[in-house]
Amino acid sequence: MTSVSSAVSGTRLVMGLSVPGAVQVVFGDGGVAAIMLGDDPAALHEAALSRFPGAVPAGKAQAERVLAAVRACIETPWATFGLPLDIQGTPFQKQVWQALRTIPCGGTATYTELAARIGSSGAVRAVAGACAANPLAVVIPCHRVIRRDGSLSGYRWGVRRKQWLLDQERTGMARGQKARAICTGSIRSALIRKYAGPDHPCVGFHLRCGASLPAGRRDRTGLQGFRWRPDKWR
Repeated sequence: MTSVSSAVSGTRLVMGLSVPGAVQVVFGDGGVAAIMLGDDPAALHEAALSRFPGAVPAGKAQAERVLAAVRACIETPWATFGLPLDIQGTPFQKQVWQALRTIPCGGTATYTELAARIGSSGAVRAVAGACAANPLAVVIPCHRVIRRDGSLSGYRWGVRRKQWLLDQERTGMARGQKARAICTGSIRSALIRKYAGPDHPCVGFHLRCGASLPAGRRDRTGLQGFRWRPDKWR
């Protein structure tokens, strides 16, 4: 694997656990450069150092902030990823990765469709290779690319994780669609987070689509409030 440390200033590492397994994050002054998933933390750490030699462990506060954002992206992928990305690759790879980011959460595309999106219908194999080289799991969603027959193709971080990510996205978006169908009135995102919690599926959905939560009593601020009923939303 080619070293890219010279392109990422102040490279730092943070390791953590998420629902689908261990996660190794590499970030620098320009943003997050790699998100790696796996079963073996030691193997992920070794792979990160191979690609980013000279990287050092991040400070505690910074590590916690970055890891929290990455975990949220993995476990609640319908929410917006709030950190900048430092994307390192060839022009063709970057073109493919940008096209990957146009596949909506809960959706999929084939390699052939992806090649057509970038105007390279004859380069399906090269597109597949660019997907396999993607260093930023989930935030650049190569897991949303499937075979023409609808079956899962290979995945750099494991086909089992690919299936988990797709299932997680479909479930979350279905919940969000249900929530939107019963929404009236308006409410600020701060109150959505206050009542629903930052990791609830409806939070990311509403923040992105601009829909509102169920109407209810007005609070003292004059904003439209609502009665929180978890049994009706989960």
